[in-house]
Amino acid sequence: MSQVELRRRPSRTVPATVVALVLLVVTAAITVASVSRLLDGTWPTWALDPAGSVARQTWGSAVVVTTGAVLLVVGVVLLLAAVLPGRRSGISVAYTVENAEASEVVITPRGVARLAAAAADEVDGVERVDVSASKGAVRVVVSTSLREDVDAVSAAVQQSVQSRLDVLGTGPVCQVETRVRVKES
Repeated sequence: MSQVELRRRPSRTVPATVVALVLLVVTAAITVASVSRLLDGTWPTWALDPAGSVARQTWGSAVVVTTGAVLLVVGVVLLLAAVLPGRRSGISVAYTVENAEASEVVITPRGVARLAAAAADEVDGVERVDVSASKGAVRVVVSTSLREDVDAVSAAVQQSVQSRLDVLGTGPVCQVETRVRVKES
């Protein structure tokens, strides 16, 4: 069995929303024009004018060629958005699964941030923790009311978070950046 890289696909909500809104508008316009035709026996003028201008175009006209090119580009972009996988959204963890031929364990950046926040919160003197994580770095901002021990708190938070992440095996993938804010009393 070959080793498969774990990939999580993004939700692709923007292309899906654009396509859905365009289809909704076109369908609503066609429905309103059809109901008007059924009730009055004639097509509404707002539907006839664009239809007449489209009917007067030739295949080689600039409007038809430009519209076709734009629709082609939009179609290719939407097709690629649906088919191509998204970028990796997890951080690999050095953990092996027993009884598996090939395995990869990953943790989301949000999970890494929660682990870092828990490690920083255990340090004495820390009153509040704000953590953000990306694939390359973990940024920890802690608040403390200890004015004279700011450097000691910063070093302790750095050590605590780094040791917690080292247990995961993420190693140098996650660089830890620590800032300490002193709360005014």
